[in-house]
Amino acid sequence: MTSSTREKANTAKGSEPARGEMESYRSPKLQFETIFNFTSYGIWILDGTGNVLNVNPVAEQLIGIQKKDVVGKNIIKLVEKGVINEALTPYVLAAKRPVSRVLHVLKTNKHIFSTGTPVLDEDGNVKLVVVNEYDMTTLNNLQAQLEQMRNVAEKYRDVISDMALHDLKEQSIIAKSRKMQNVMMVSRKLSRFGVSNILILGESGTGKGLVARFIHEKSKRRKQPFVQINCAALPEGLLEAELFGFEKGAFTGASDKGKIGLFELAQGGTLLLDEIGDLPLPLQAKLLKCLDDGEIMHLGGLKTIQIDCIIIAATNQDLDELVRKKRFRKDLYHRLNVFKIEIPPLRERPEDVFELSKYFLKKYNREFKSKKRFSNVMIQQLHQYAFPGNVRELKNIIKSAVVMSETDLLQWAVMGKEEGDTESTESILNDSITLTEGLTEQMEGIEKKLLENAIVNCGSTRELARHLKTSQSTIVRKLRKYGLEKRP
Repeated sequence: MTSSTREKANTAKGSEPARGEMESYRSPKLQFETIFNFTSYGIWILDGTGNVLNVNPVAEQLIGIQKKDVVGKNIIKLVEKGVINEALTPYVLAAKRPVSRVLHVLKTNKHIFSTGTPVLDEDGNVKLVVVNEYDMTTLNNLQAQLEQMRNVAEKYRDVISDMALHDLKEQSIIAKSRKMQNVMMVSRKLSRFGVSNILILGESGTGKGLVARFIHEKSKRRKQPFVQINCAALPEGLLEAELFGFEKGAFTGASDKGKIGLFELAQGGTLLLDEIGDLPLPLQAKLLKCLDDGEIMHLGGLKTIQIDCIIIAATNQDLDELVRKKRFRKDLYHRLNVFKIEIPPLRERPEDVFELSKYFLKKYNREFKSKKRFSNVMIQQLHQYAFPGNVRELKNIIKSAVVMSETDLLQWAVMGKEEGDTESTESILNDSITLTEGLTEQMEGIEKKLLENAIVNCGSTRELARHLKTSQSTIVRKLRKYGLEKRP
């Protein structure tokens, strides 16, 4: 035999065992036994009467039994004898369909998710039952860990929330309540993405303008202009000129030099259209076209001007109702209402009342160089009042109390229209303050107005003193000073 022939013979001899080994791996029986014994699931195989045919090692560990103690025995008998405390197979045999349940194994104190699947013959009878079991103990432990992580996350969120509150105070916004924190969370998210067409809804005095400015200050456009216009404060013709600008000689009385509009002033920044619900219908159509096209045209002009600014609209009116009454364009409403923020009234966030009160007290103490502080009586008053004028009214109440109190301990606050009252604190301040007067004259005007308002419900100076939480001698002196002593 030549060497080459010998090598071929040896190669042939060596390949025969390898080929035989490969064939053994392909054996269905070996594959089944491998899966059956090495899977991470517990597996039971039973016949159509509930007798146990086979159990894999994982099932032994899950149930706390040994294979030799259950194979060949009926599953119902095993339950009756207490070998196992609960079985799924009887339900599968009765239903002749897959059944799944969570079982608690007393012996191992494990919770397992068990699924029994029947194997039916041609006549629809149960031939075999295969039960798969999965240990849920690990899953339960993971759930416990997840809950623990959630608690930790909640603590971190509280810390972050405190940091955010400090950040908000720098913007003159108080958000102690969960409702207001949600508003500011949404506002911060919108500012981060730099989105436009934001609609801010809320009652008068809730701080819609502050939220709009907050969105601008936290956006990438913070270094660009923030421009605001009150759509209810100007007549239609003037409002259009302010928004879009005009060319020289565009209308009677127009400047010889013309004027750029607020859209151009806000270029690269943010434009707040406050009281958008009062925008005249003709202007609504022009605003819609401007938003759709991304460009404006001066009054009397011939060329278009591209605009690039964030548009925020705000109103205290029900725009849905205005749309139904044909007083606000439906298409403009949907154009502006891409992102909506609803600011809750102060009466729905009592947690903010005291924080706001402290903020305004500190502000006006600094402004008027005083050291006033709240009494328990006044704190109770503040918490019991509904604040129809919202934050603006609270601000005026604290300002009035700081100015009018003759002692450092604030004992009282004139708050809104109560029974028999004719004016609210807010209206008293608004009617009494004149920007052309000095501080002393303004304070005297407020003081006189408050006295006139209180006299309506008081029949004597003693009663008036009790009502205003001051001494009778002070009341007599103030009445004489303002010429009110002869009034009832």
